[in-house]
Amino acid sequence: MTSWLVSIFMIAGMLPAAGAAGAELALTVPDKLPAAGQSFSATVELKNNPGVNAVQFELTFNKSAVTCTKITNGPILRDMLSASNPDTSSGAKIAAAGLTTATADGKIATFDFTVKNPNINADFALDDVILSDIDGNSIVYSITLNGKAGSTGGNSGSTGGSSGGTTAPSKPDITPDVPDTNPTTPDTGAVSTEKVFSDVPSTYWAHDSISKAAKQGIVSGYTDGTFGPDKRVTRAQFVTMLWNLAGKPDADARTAFTDVPSTYWGAKQIAWAAKNGYVTGKTISTFEPESSITREQAVAILFRYSGGQSGAELGLTGIYDAQFTDSSRISGYAKNAVYWAVYNGVVSGVTDKTIVPGGYASRAQTAVMFLRYADKIA
Repeated sequence: MTSWLVSIFMIAGMLPAAGAAGAELALTVPDKLPAAGQSFSATVELKNNPGVNAVQFELTFNKSAVTCTKITNGPILRDMLSASNPDTSSGAKIAAAGLTTATADGKIATFDFTVKNPNINADFALDDVILSDIDGNSIVYSITLNGKAGSTGGNSGSTGGSSGGTTAPSKPDITPDVPDTNPTTPDTGAVSTEKVFSDVPSTYWAHDSISKAAKQGIVSGYTDGTFGPDKRVTRAQFVTMLWNLAGKPDADARTAFTDVPSTYWGAKQIAWAAKNGYVTGKTISTFEPESSITREQAVAILFRYSGGQSGAELGLTGIYDAQFTDSSRISGYAKNAVYWAVYNGVVSGVTDKTIVPGGYASRAQTAVMFLRYADKIA
């Protein structure tokens, strides 16, 4: 199997000024390279840890000077799902996320190197760094190199390399899908006047996300004032939420699907999505608007809406395949979309070992999905 690039995207935290409180990413490397052919290690530690749930960064270096041979997770990542690649185009890369918060200070990772040419500056730097807490909020941090202050930043930055934006992996969604056992009037996409629904108490796991999605006009409730958070989302409802997210663009209500007449409540939304290539039918002539949408179908639609282009997650395919025991159940058409969504934090596993691609998406899970998409990608 191809060796994985361990990209340590060093967290250039948005510290207001030197000496201000915040987490510290401490990169330690040799002051001078040993002789050609000899080995050495570099470490990245997290100090003043306020509580981290997701870490991603790249350790960049001059590949003419050194070669990264191995990445070893430190105690900070002990209880996290992680992926690493020691041989990316610009260095070594690592990404990790957990269900629980790591609160102690300690080592994030150790990088083993072999010297190729000791007469060339290795130019070690931390780049494209992301640190986030359990709610997905960015953590304020600074960077030090061998104990000396480096650059500072927010969601991305470096100690000397180029900056760039990537998205931290999200913590797995451990709430299972619940079948719809009490169907009611379909959600037509109109924004409910009730932003706090009678069946979504403040203690419900997705209360804040549902309320926020409703306020943004992405989702709405039923006519009886409920939201039905654990009900399955139909294909027509999901397309309507996407249409809402897109700003409700005007469209002709006529479609080529025999089961979506122009009088159907979601005809315009489905026609818009089909015309733009975001959705396809279940058959050549049918859309099945009232069928429940699966998790892989949902992310495939979002993937197409985003342009359908894979990114850095392609380098983690083997790791995701090994991590998710049901990865073989992902349909061929949806695999790139599913891993794109996992990498970018749009969705996560139903458990830390399963992605459940054929499972049905609940209305609560879908609200969270759209909010994550809007925050991280849109």
